Amino acid sequence: MTLFTGRCNHEEWKKKASEMGLKCAISTEAEKWFEEGLIGKGEAIDDYYLNLNKEVKNIKLVKRDLSWDQNEYDLIFLK
Repeated sequence: MTLFTGRCNHEEWKKKASEMGLKCAISTEAEKWFEEGLIGKGEAIDDYYLNLNKEVKNIKLVKRDLSWDQNEYDLIFLK
C-alpha cells in the first residue's frame, strides 16, 4: 500500500503508519507536484487530479476522424 500524503508531512505519516502497524510506502509525489507548480500550498493528490481535469476540459479539439465508427469499434474490442 502507498500513502499519498500532502506536501511536507511524509515523516509524520511514516510515524503514524508505523504506530498503526501498517507496512506501506509514503509517496513524495505531492512535494514534486508543488515544486512543479501543479498543486498549491496545502493541496494533495486529489487537487492534482482535479487540476489536471481543468486542463483537459480547456483543450480545444483540433482534428476529428469523420470515419470513426463506434459500433464497429464495440464489435471488435468489446466482445
